[in-house]
Amino acid sequence: MTQIVRLERFGHDVYATWGRLYIWGDIFFTVERPWAHNRPNESCIPTGMYHLKRHDSEAHPASWAIIGDSVSLYEFENMPRFGCLIHPANFALEVEGCIAVGNSIANIGGVVGVTSSTSTLARIDAMLLQIENPLLEITSNR
Repeated sequence: MTQIVRLERFGHDVYATWGRLYIWGDIFFTVERPWAHNRPNESCIPTGMYHLKRHDSEAHPASWAIIGDSVSLYEFENMPRFGCLIHPANFALEVEGCIAVGNSIANIGGVVGVTSSTSTLARIDAMLLQIENPLLEITSNR
């Protein structure tokens, strides 16, 4: 059964875009790069509806690929963006067009980011694996 997971962006600054990820009754926090006109490796992902697909790579095992609209999983699919993932990271500068998840937003060593990213993604992974065809709806309130 297809279920929709919702990412609601609620703020941004010159360094980051902030959001809340809703899965069932749980809320997680996200950080992405700021909007940069959908430029690969620089911009947050455009709002819209996307498929989520479990993806393992050497750099990001047990991550989730975001697929749809202008985003594909692999470069040879001739889309403007490819390889956009939900994966562990704490700061916007650690993602290149991907989404980092955490259980809160906090000042970490003088930089604002998301906390407990690896354990948060493990929890999200367990939840998404229970959904047959998870969809991600990205919206913005900013």
